[in-house]
Amino acid sequence: MPLVARRYSRLRKFFLGNVIAVMLLGGCASAGNPRDPLEPLNRGIYQFNDALDTVLFRPLAEVYHMLPQLVRTSIYNLF
Repeated sequence: MPLVARRYSRLRKFFLGNVIAVMLLGGCASAGNPRDPLEPLNRGIYQFNDALDTVLFRPLAEVYHMLPQLVRTSIYNLF
């Protein structure tokens, strides 16, 4: 068998093996309960973070952008 034919034969086997493996392992991802047991906690944390962003961080960022470049550079260097 010529070298080129052997090389393509190996590639075909490699890709075919990977396709079969992906198909077999894909079934594992869909089994089980799709409900997140931590969803209530996650929603509470998200609401807290969103409120903190609205009340504190977004206005602070707007004020920061209104500061002169020298002051912003000094704050940047501080951190």
